[in-house]
Amino acid sequence: MKYRLKRCIYVLSSVFTTRVRSGPLKGSRWTLFSGIRFVRGTFEPEKTAIIINALGMGDVFWDVGANVGYFTVLGAKIVGKEGAVVAIEPSPVNLAFLKRNVKLNKAENVTILPIAAGAAQGTVRLNTRSGRGTHCVDNLGDTLVDVNSIDSLIQSGLPSPTFVKIDVEGFEEYVIEGMKTCLRMNSPKLLVAVHTESAEKNILSLLSEFNYILRQRLAMPKGDIELYLEPSEMT
Repeated sequence: MKYRLKRCIYVLSSVFTTRVRSGPLKGSRWTLFSGIRFVRGTFEPEKTAIIINALGMGDVFWDVGANVGYFTVLGAKIVGKEGAVVAIEPSPVNLAFLKRNVKLNKAENVTILPIAAGAAQGTVRLNTRSGRGTHCVDNLGDTLVDVNSIDSLIQSGLPSPTFVKIDVEGFEEYVIEGMKTCLRMNSPKLLVAVHTESAEKNILSLLSEFNYILRQRLAMPKGDIELYLEPSEMT
């Protein structure tokens, strides 16, 4: 049943495509059923502005929690052929849209990983019963997915990031735990979504150990907080 649903969604996304109407991806091809805000080009404009300002030609962008690929495709466009994008997305439904949107835009500098990022290698359960933007790790989840740490992925040969966006619906602390070597050795810029006050406090405390400074704090419409941080040596 799950396979049939995934296949049905992929087929529909392949057939019904359109053009992004405005914003930095204006004119890009897009799967119609992946979300009207993406098609309108109005998805999270303040967060989009941070990513545009933080990325440059030749950079390496890791999109952790890539969803249907809006920021993945945007990042691929900004970093160009000399740069690279690594998109991590464990949800089968989101993954189908992500792959299609990347293909539609001929983003050949993108590597897609169908896994979750976390503190260590293993498996977790993902709850995919909620809306596409809120699939989250849950012990009672309906989908079993593989997990690996960013440090291990870099060690396996993937390019070290210059900028990392992390939005994984409450699993952000585990992602950061799994990239401590990267933080110490590469000092990428970070954009981290947090969903509770305690998570924000814990993440800021953890990143302060690696000399990260909070540059911008965005309160998002749905109550989440986006934290943009840079290593202190960039001051």
